[in-house]
Amino acid sequence: MDVIFKFIDIDCNDSMEYKEFLKKLRRGGVNIRTVDEQELFKLYENMLKAGLTLKQMYDLFDADNDGCITKSEMKVGFDRFMKTK
Repeated sequence: MDVIFKFIDIDCNDSMEYKEFLKKLRRGGVNIRTVDEQELFKLYENMLKAGLTLKQMYDLFDADNDGCITKSEMKVGFDRFMKTK
């Protein structure tokens, strides 16, 4: 147990902060995603399944074709794409 703890305790202050814990797990190849990251990953998977490029996905979200995606466009596009794919 001591060896594992010392391995994770990056700053050697005899305590393990959550950031240290996550950092070591990620370095060890453990993939940890937040809920938001999971949703983005699902969106990316759906994009690939649909055969779309990132540019095509961006254009789908940019409803008014002004070259920018507003927060409302993002929400509408995200909801629509996640439900239909």
